[in-house]
Formats: sequence, C-alpha cells, structure tokens
Amino acid sequence: MKIKKTILTLLIIMLLIIISLVITVIALSVQLQKEAADNNTLAAMAAANPREYIYPENTDVVTIKDSYLGEISIAALPNVPRAAYDYNNLKLESGRYKYVIDGITTSKTGVDVSSHNGDINWEAVKDDGIDFAMIRLGYRGYGDGALNLDSEFYDNIKGAQAAGLDVGVYFYTQAVSEAEALEEAEFVIQALIGYEITYPVAIDIEITEAEDVRANEVSGEMLTSVAEIFCKRIEEAEFKPMVYANIRMAYLKLDLRRLSKYDFWYAEYTDGFTAPQFYYDYQIWQYATDGRVNGIATDVDLNIAFENYVLTP
Repeated sequence: MKIKKTILTLLIIMLLIIISLVITVIALSVQLQKEAADNNTLAAMAAANPREYIYPENTDVVTIKDSYLGEISIAALPNVPRAAYDYNNLKLESGRYKYVIDGITTSKTGVDVSSHNGDINWEAVKDDGIDFAMIRLGYRGYGDGALNLDSEFYDNIKGAQAAGLDVGVYFYTQAVSEAEALEEAEFVIQALIGYEITYPVAIDIEITEAEDVRANEVSGEMLTSVAEIFCKRIEEAEFKPMVYANIRMAYLKLDLRRLSKYDFWYAEYTDGFTAPQFYYDYQIWQYATDGRVNGIATDVDLNIAFENYVLTP
C-alpha cells in the first residue's frame, strides 16, 4: 500500500513538472511571437515606405539661422539628397523626441556618452526607455596629436551591451592629413575587435574655441578628405560609417557632395519643440546636451535615430 502511495505521489509530482514546463514553453512562444510581430510591423512599414530621395533643383536656396551670422542663404547642392522627413510626425514628450507614423513609433531613442559622464548604470539607462548608445571610443589630442582611448570605453560598451542596448561608437578627430585619418580609422577598428556593433561607427568633426587646436585651421577640403578616408576604411572593415557634424560645419566647411554616400549624424540643439533646420538627408539627430536619464549622474546628450539600424544594417 505504501508503495502505491509513493508511486502515486511521484506521478503527481511528475505531472506538475510537465504542466509547469508546458506553461513555460507556451509563455516563451507567445513572447517570441510578439517580438516577431513587432519587428515584422516595423519591417513592413519600412518596405511600404522606402526612402525616396528628393534632389534640389538648381534654383533651390538653403536658408538657415546661425547664432553668430544670423540668417544665411546658400545655393543648394544639386547632387545631395534632401531630408524627406515629415516633421508633423515628430513628437516631443518629456524632453525626448520620437517619430510616429500612424500611431507606431518608428524611431529609436539614444544617448551618446564619454568618460565625462562618469560611471553609468546601464540597466537603469535601459529601463528609462533608451534604445541605443553612441559611445566615445577615443580621441586625438588637440596639441600633441596623440591617439587616446576613452578611459571609460570598455566599461561603457560592455555595460551597454549587457543591458541590451544597441551600440555604436564615435571617434573625435583632430586629423590634419589623409594619413592621420587612416591612422584614426585603424585605431578604431583594432579597439572594436571582439565586439558586435549594431549602430554606426562615426567620425566626430568639430571646431573648438580652445587655443592651439591643431585641426581648427585645416581647410574644408582636407577635413572632407579626412572624413571620406575614415569612412571608407571603416566600411571596408564591415562597419556602418557615419559623419558627425553641426550645421555650420556641414554647410560652411565640409563638401557634402563627397560625403552624402555616408550616413550623417546631425547636431542642433533646440528649446521646446523645434524641427531641425538641416536641409539634407541625415539619420540621427543629436537634439540636446542637457538631457536627464536614469543611471547617468550628469547631463547627457540625447539623440533620435530615424533609421532602425538593427532592421536595416
């Protein structure tokens, strides 16, 4: 009799284990189907709304407002595609932009960080609605021209990826020659060995007001060559290249006719809801330097990516 009770007990336990496993499998299947449906929805929207480039006519004029020079009018570049975004779809909620088509958010929210942001709790960043991070990999020194790895780079990339964020990187250039541009690209490629990068690898081109900055006096033609050579080498290494610049650099220094084949990360900061001024096509907009994100103790740059790089590498 005791043996029969023991066998019955074991059978009941085994039945409960089997039921528990079945429930787990069903729950996992439902979650996977939901994720697949979400991705299929975005993919279907991308397929139904392919990027249609519009090129300016020879008579088109670009008009922008500059904080130093006021309103500027420049002849449009006929071979560079214009931005085709409908800014009626751009929404600002709690200080963050998103792009919404027919009730579906098609954009991604991101931050860009460096050692200046200190130690970061990436799990908290992810939980605060951040989808991707552009992480500073390194920089070239203003004066001595030495190549430097950002002191927080490896901690940031490991932490962001472990938390489930998509990651891209950027390198702050001070290259003054084509040879130095290639050197910077090789430096970046070596540092990325062993890491899966799902977002672009960008060259950050800026003019700073600091004194004795080696790249400030470099011609627009050479800066364009620096960006072009960097991006070409990054592409050869099978990463997605990108150029980062603000409106003044893009319009008055760089030759966009040579760079329009690469993705563009545009910097312009606004107060309240203001659509970006940039006339030409771009994929990421850095719209704030004073963003607040859980897990980051300092102000942080905020970005919106109009391109879903995970679906369209």
